Amino acid sequence: MSQQSSARRRRLRNVNRIVLPLALAALLVGMALDVKVMSTDEAASAGESEFSAEEYADEHFEEIAENVAERAVPAAELAAAVDADLDAAGQEYGARAGDTSAWAFPVSFEGVVGEVDEVTGTAPVEVEGLPDGVEVIVQFGPVVNGSALRDVTGDVRLGSFTNQMEYQSVAAELNTHVRDGVLAEIDTASIEGGTATVTGTFSYAPGGAWLVTPVQVEVA
Repeated sequence: MSQQSSARRRRLRNVNRIVLPLALAALLVGMALDVKVMSTDEAASAGESEFSAEEYADEHFEEIAENVAERAVPAAELAAAVDADLDAAGQEYGARAGDTSAWAFPVSFEGVVGEVDEVTGTAPVEVEGLPDGVEVIVQFGPVVNGSALRDVTGDVRLGSFTNQMEYQSVAAELNTHVRDGVLAEIDTASIEGGTATVTGTFSYAPGGAWLVTPVQVEVA
């Protein structure tokens, strides 16, 4: 190896010792300049979805409740139709979230309130004209469960939301409107034996009770 080649290699090593640290420093400075420092509130907001089930329910509850009231079928008529042909009754009177989902029906009836569950506020209502084996249970609050109110119009679909969580949260918030609005004046401690006039909706389960979520209810 010539002395000239050795000198050239030494110069290259010296250059690398200077240039590489400088390049690394420049990269780190650029990364630092590109980082945005956020406040605690900004960081929290960045982690939240823009969707609000509460706002959705605020906007749509009244129109859904009106839809149920306009389409409500007298319980005896609905029970006869369901007994004859569930899917035909569903297509005529109800709606569902998907091809394999339960039919949600709008219904209206009057009947005598039975024993109220002290925890959930649910109670059977004895409705005349129903076939044997059909049991009607009304959610008088404070607990209101199910997705019937979300599904009954046929317009609120999973595909309209980003994910299943948003879709489920809409059902819960609509039920919250029922609890805090429709049922706010119901005293479940004193309604047993009274006559309830109800307009509401339920998800049909073969062999199961009609668990009705009211959009209108009076107990006298």
